[in-house]
Amino acid sequence: MQIDLHQRSTSLPASEAPRFQSDTIQQALAHWNRERLSPQFPSSDWNQHFEHEAQMRYLETSLLEELRAEVADRAREAPTDVDGFVEWFEDLKQTGPGQGDPLFPWLADSANEVQLRWFFDRADRAWIFDNSLSEPQLVARKGDGGITIRSGLPQEVMVSLI
Repeated sequence: MQIDLHQRSTSLPASEAPRFQSDTIQQALAHWNRERLSPQFPSSDWNQHFEHEAQMRYLETSLLEELRAEVADRAREAPTDVDGFVEWFEDLKQTGPGQGDPLFPWLADSANEVQLRWFFDRADRAWIFDNSLSEPQLVARKGDGGITIRSGLPQEVMVSLI
């Protein structure tokens, strides 16, 4: 797979635009991670395998460095005392990177059952809350141990989560 390293993910000038945050690179990395973490026999063409591995590790590291650069200034502002750090860290839930992403309101307000199931199926980790009560309640979560669903949920909700 060839990837255009000059593809930009935004309309910013080329000198300011992220190089490695394009959909193409994100999807290539996701595919590579799924492929390399799946059980398989060794490749008969080990030289090609290592060339591909080196290219993908370059993309992965470049993406991480690009993302790290976006938050470096904010991370330097983190207090070094325990109480100050805890307060700063907890505030990231409201003000940190990713907050305000249009995906989450769309999932909550507009996504239909098929779209939610698709998203939940592809997420490595997910938490689903019932926001109809005065305080949100965790009804399901997906993680390393599989899917955990709170008992007492209506059958149609449980079926839509699995």
